Amino acid sequence: MQKRAARLAAQDAAAEARRQAQRAFTTLKGCVEDIRLKPVAPAHSLEAAKLILDAVCLLAKPQVPLLRQQFQDLGNQLTHKRIRFQLSGPWPPYHFSGQAQ
Repeated sequence: MQKRAARLAAQDAAAEARRQAQRAFTTLKGCVEDIRLKPVAPAHSLEAAKLILDAVCLLAKPQVPLLRQQFQDLGNQLTHKRIRFQLSGPWPPYHFSGQAQ
């Protein structure tokens, strides 16, 4: 029973993580010129910190404050779910180079 409960809890947590990752992606997509998702490795246990979304965003420099605010707002809304966001950059747009449109 305990193993089954743990498995169900892990499945519920994974489903919630996918919902929140999609929510974050949709929110961020609305304030950037382009966004790319990078592969995310699965966590090995319930206790392990798990990366649920790894994205690189292309945006104009004046949009950086808006993106930072979106990250802060999402983080504030999801604190109770033990989800946090980490933003780094701005970085050169090398993830977007060589992409013919």
